[in-house]
Amino acid sequence: VGRGSVRAPGGYDVHAALAECSAHLLAFGGHESAAGLTVARSSLRAFAAAFSAACLRQVGAPSVVPSLDIAARLRLDEVTLPLLEAVSLLAPFGEANAEPVFEFDGVSVAATPLGRDGTKGLKLALGDAAGGAAEALWFGAADRLDAFRRGGCWDVAASLLPDDYGGRHGVKLKVVDARQAVGGGAAP
Repeated sequence: VGRGSVRAPGGYDVHAALAECSAHLLAFGGHESAAGLTVARSSLRAFAAAFSAACLRQVGAPSVVPSLDIAARLRLDEVTLPLLEAVSLLAPFGEANAEPVFEFDGVSVAATPLGRDGTKGLKLALGDAAGGAAEALWFGAADRLDAFRRGGCWDVAASLLPDDYGGRHGVKLKVVDARQAVGGGAAP
């Protein structure tokens, strides 16, 4: 037998999907956003197909459309230690208390690969028209390097990250998502 666990993004009901294909399972349990299961080796392929189909039936429902909750729009010069300290008072963060994500509109982005082999993500230097600047990390986004190298302005969504590297005491941004700014204008 095999055992597994699954977590679902907001809008999916993983428990309902497992219930739909329970004929292929030895056991399952959990709730809408997380569950565990036990499956016989002989049923694994049938379960995988049935589970995929059950999840696909949920795609397109209004609650499954990807969305990003933005706490506030900020300028880069507003990314400060006092802001980080104020946000940290809201912790601990988790499913019931999401970490605040901030939007930075129309920023320039200079990107370099992160990690020895360049596959861990990107290190970003952000700048805005008001003269603000910030460093950011975007883990798992190495595939976006070429898009940033083409230039233009970007809208960036990011949370705050303490920067204590090398004895510094500052703030970096941890990028959650980015898109070409409307009009894709020239970088500030």
